[in-house]
Amino acid sequence: MIMLIKSGIKATHLFITLLIAIQAMFFCQLSTAAPVQMSGFFSTGITDANADNTILRNNQIENKTNYLADTVFGLQLWTLLSKEARFSAQLIALDKNNSFDVEAEWLFVSHQVSSNIELRAGRLRLPTYLVSETILVGQSYDWVRPPMELLTLTGGLNRYNGFSSIYKYNIGSASVEAELYIGQMKDSVKLEGFPTKLNSKQMYGGQLSYSTDNFVIRASQMDAKVLYNIPSLGIELESPISVKVVGMQFNRANAGGSWEWGTLQGNRGDLRALYASLFYTLDRWTPIFTYGASNTDSNWGTANYKGETITLGCRYDFSETHSLKAQVLRGELIDSIALIFTPPATGFDDKITVYSLSLNMVF
Repeated sequence: MIMLIKSGIKATHLFITLLIAIQAMFFCQLSTAAPVQMSGFFSTGITDANADNTILRNNQIENKTNYLADTVFGLQLWTLLSKEARFSAQLIALDKNNSFDVEAEWLFVSHQVSSNIELRAGRLRLPTYLVSETILVGQSYDWVRPPMELLTLTGGLNRYNGFSSIYKYNIGSASVEAELYIGQMKDSVKLEGFPTKLNSKQMYGGQLSYSTDNFVIRASQMDAKVLYNIPSLGIELESPISVKVVGMQFNRANAGGSWEWGTLQGNRGDLRALYASLFYTLDRWTPIFTYGASNTDSNWGTANYKGETITLGCRYDFSETHSLKAQVLRGELIDSIALIFTPPATGFDDKITVYSLSLNMVF
């Protein structure tokens, strides 16, 4: 009964917070006569794993049936403040440290200095990966979730507080984009399965991308000095990190794929990770194959660690806004963030199988 009451309180808190946010945006519309645009997304699913690996726990996946790992609800709102300025927000609710509280994934003001240059300030999205802009929107990609090998390079962090400048230039039908940013990451995440407070004293980086209608290539880099605090273990450690990622995405007719390679350099070792995915669409069905690999050079003696995964999945689109996805992941996984604190535990490379099913929609 107590658990039901607590769940009801959290659900009520979610509803009230979202309602207040919507009312605030519409009040802004009434007071400024600026149009308010709103969209949303929702994903939920079922996962089951046969092992209790740290990288799985960091992704809220356990060695038992789980209904929360891929459940997320989001609202995106934006409005013009002037001819050149815009306010944007993305409010999300997902399971984080056993809580479904609402958070602002991004919340910023942008100013269009010229037709090519845009400045942003506030809570912003880290432009690290090909899917960074839509990383929480399950409807936007064919996996149940993006490959874990690469995403663990940033410890699950997708946002920062600070400033960015974006330069865009068109070359015929192609587009070139360059972004530089500086700021601070301050968040609560799970590392090695333990709630962790993370604070970067300094952080800066950028990305450069080239895109056409059916091809994208991107390179990014992020450098930071990060303070990790794990109260339950009594660990407080400062570590410089450098994350570099290169990726490519293509599609032609019904076929396509993506590939990304990244590296994390820290004071306890370096990790290299990659994945390659191929898909082919047959009417409403899209089978997808993904290979993932990671290789770690540790500073603990001569220890080196490797991991490999193969994922088979399929997506069925009910419409342009609704889809059902299923996949099976099989292989070995290592947790790159674990290298910052301790060597991987004995048996970390046990064979792992993860079954996942998800329902996704946008509105």
